[in-house]
Amino acid sequence: MKLDAWTNENVADWLRTHNYGYVDEFKAHKVAGRHLAQLNLALLKEIGVMSVKDRARLISALAQLVESQRKIASAGFVFPDGRHVDVDVDGCFDALSIKKRALRANSIHDQPDMYSVFVLSAQGPRMIADHELVAICHDSNRKERDALIICLADLIPTEKQYAVVRSKSTRRKHSSSTRIRKFFGQRPPSELISSNLGEYFPEQNKKVLERTVINSMRRSVRLSRMSRASMDSTAAPVSYFLSSPNPTVGDNWFNAASRPLSVVSSKRFSTATAGMLPAIPDAPPDAPPDTQSATTQASDRNSFSTLINRLSLNLEDSISALDLDEDFPDDGTDNADPSAALRWIKGSVIGSGSFGTVVLGMNVNTGALMAVKQVEVPSGSVQGEKRRQNMLDSLRREIELLRDLDHENIVKYHGSTWDQNVFNIFLEYVPGGSVASLLSNYGAFEEPLVRSFVRQILLGLAYLHNRDIIHRDIKGANILVDNKGGVKIGDFGISKRMDKDLLSTTRNRASLQGSVYWMAPEVVRQTRYTKKADIWSLGCLVVEMFTGTHPFPEFTQMQALFKIGQSSSPALPEDISPEARTFLELSFASDHTKRPDADELLNLPFLEPLIT
Repeated sequence: MKLDAWTNENVADWLRTHNYGYVDEFKAHKVAGRHLAQLNLALLKEIGVMSVKDRARLISALAQLVESQRKIASAGFVFPDGRHVDVDVDGCFDALSIKKRALRANSIHDQPDMYSVFVLSAQGPRMIADHELVAICHDSNRKERDALIICLADLIPTEKQYAVVRSKSTRRKHSSSTRIRKFFGQRPPSELISSNLGEYFPEQNKKVLERTVINSMRRSVRLSRMSRASMDSTAAPVSYFLSSPNPTVGDNWFNAASRPLSVVSSKRFSTATAGMLPAIPDAPPDAPPDTQSATTQASDRNSFSTLINRLSLNLEDSISALDLDEDFPDDGTDNADPSAALRWIKGSVIGSGSFGTVVLGMNVNTGALMAVKQVEVPSGSVQGEKRRQNMLDSLRREIELLRDLDHENIVKYHGSTWDQNVFNIFLEYVPGGSVASLLSNYGAFEEPLVRSFVRQILLGLAYLHNRDIIHRDIKGANILVDNKGGVKIGDFGISKRMDKDLLSTTRNRASLQGSVYWMAPEVVRQTRYTKKADIWSLGCLVVEMFTGTHPFPEFTQMQALFKIGQSSSPALPEDISPEARTFLELSFASDHTKRPDADELLNLPFLEPLIT
């Protein structure tokens, strides 16, 4: 049955069959098959799935279900010349009809009984019987279904066929992370990254990941001991004692167990979260089966593979324990000098900033996840040297501003390093995505959500402005939203600290900095650049959130510059509340001295809590 045809009862049966739970919650909300592909973390929480671990588990399962349904009646055949053909096997319930359709799909008109079908196993090619061919073609869970080798009955598979099948196997190892990324985007929850480290750090050596995980878990255990030593009552969550606001790999496993950390003894740690252990391949994905097996068997007692094998994978089992200090003797990496250069490993690309790429990073000593802004600084020619100096000045300015900032609505700075021609800035990892990406994926926001986001942005702006800092590039792409609805201002690449006499006529001439559609009139005219320019840009962001597109969408950037320079404000969205209209009208005052500041806007009725 197609997924869209599933009834609420079919969905309940699926949940029961796979022991996912929450049957009553899905029934109460009348969730049917047509709804499953639309479910996300927020909707699952609204349904009643309150555990982060369970939401991540369900999202992953739903991604696989949707993918398997998409290819429910398709099988892949590899022909002797190496060509791979997807064949629609819907309605074919015997081997001859399946083989006939496969041959026709490759423009071969021989009789189907002249051909045999093989699969590639760890022992080599294996001819399959007719009944097994039918079973494989109609079972979406059979990994062989996309790599069926077909050849004349008196011949054996060719090397080209072997190569294609091995390539398919390699890609299949990474398909799970591809499906997950379709659901979560480029910035998935830290819990999901922690349980799929091999996917999100694909270029890293297995032993480096193992050691990082061990360091992180040892650190979490040590912090839990500190909590018990300092508190008479039940231990506080590990994250309470972290110097870094980012959760570590170890914290995610402990916290996912939904059990108090007081169960951790002075020398042993809980394995209740073993189901969250990361997927770290034991051998390169393109290694043949026998090589992978040998690699696994060669693992010594102190390998992470041994740890995984010794831990229960059933979250409902009673807590077992493992002696962390004996199994993994301390090598000193988790006690590194905090003043030393930050040691980190590089993961997948998660975005881009003003000048460079943003990659996922992980602190080798603590297991803390970070967003690492990497800027390649050019050198060589005179022109390149000038650009290099401009970029370095901008980077120094960004770091100088960020290092002193500490506010829940501003992305936190963790340090920086210089690596040959690449400058790395280590920032707080914010799961979720930017306002711009959310608008692109889901369309315009409803007013209650806009109010919530604007309040948080204004709190961050008020903090900046009270410290004489202008952001100068407030727009949807620079506002990050985490998976719990928290909002943080990011990308301080062109931000600037104001001079004390900035409002004087001799020191306030503005450079044309920022993004055109969000620029204030005085910035376009290059007459003033004060904190009120951020207020105009915030108004443009509100329009962006209400409409799903940037202000002045009917104009090119050059046309928009002329309009804004003539003090034309963006058209106000229709169907917004009177409070929202008043907020925008005040934000778009053409005279910047008449615009409210962030503290004044926070007191407007638009930002009062809605009671529905």
